[in-house]
Order: sequence, then C-alpha cells, then structure tokens
Amino acid sequence: MLVFFLTFLTVRNIFLFGLLVFVLSLLLVSGLSVKSLLKLVCALLPFIILTSAVMFLLFEKTDLLIRVLLRILLLFANFSLFASTTDLFLVVRLLQQLRLPNWLYLPVYIVFRFLPELEKDFMNIRHIQKTRGITPKNGIFTFLKGHFVPVIIMLLERGEELSIAFYLKEKET
Repeated sequence: MLVFFLTFLTVRNIFLFGLLVFVLSLLLVSGLSVKSLLKLVCALLPFIILTSAVMFLLFEKTDLLIRVLLRILLLFANFSLFASTTDLFLVVRLLQQLRLPNWLYLPVYIVFRFLPELEKDFMNIRHIQKTRGITPKNGIFTFLKGHFVPVIIMLLERGEELSIAFYLKEKET
C-alpha cells in the first residue's frame, strides 16, 4: 500500500523508477517468472504507446510523459504483486466481516475472479483468429475487430449472467 501511495505522491522520475525496480524485484521474489513478467510488460506495450502518443501530442512535455508512463507501469506492477501474493477469498471475507455492503466488495471479487478467465478467453480467440488467417498483415482494423468484438460480446454475456446471479442472491436474503 505504501508503494501505491508513493506512486502518486512522488514527482521525481528517478524515485519512480526506483519504486518500479523495487516492485518488479518483489514480483520476481514472490514467484513470478521472468517470462510472466515479460508477458505482462508486452501486454502493456500497446497501451503505453497509445498513452505516450496522446500525452506527447497534448502536452509536449517529456518529463510529464515519463512520469505518467512510470506511474502506469507501477500501478500494473502493484496490481500484479497484490494479485499474486494475496488470497482473494480472505480479502472478501475481511470486507464481509467489516460489514460492508455487497455492492462495495463484490465488484472487487468479480474483477479478480474473472480476469484469469478473460485472459484464457482472449488467448482462445487469438488462436481461433490465427487459425482463420486473421493476422496483423490483413490490416490492423480487421485484426483488432476480429479479436476485440468477440471479447466484448463475451464480457457482456458474463456481465449479464453475473447480474442475474447477484439479483437472485439478493432475493434469497
């Protein structure tokens, strides 16, 4: 939590870089492999490139751009560290014991619970689209449409199923 708060309080790029190295080393020590760490960074590359382009076009300040990118990387690294070292069911149980309403802790549970399934679904869609011959060579718009439209449809279907399940659970109590 301290690193999370320091991410936003710090304005020096060198300190943000040091925090990033610290969190990444904690991830490696906690059991995350180098391959998984590189996979995480590669998954963030399109987002980082898009953010860099927008920030540079809007503000044209490289110092601000570097600070924002380091903060983005730190937030994702913090999230990965939390997800890999914390038992989610214990967090949900703690929030229940604090007598927080369901609408506060259930979204946290759902996000952590379904992110790995979303990743599996995305990999399956990627494999299917690759089998069908849809690659970036066909055009970036076709490639993105072939990957993200099925993911969005699956997310909407899962969201509907979860909202029905939540509604029925509330009716029981």
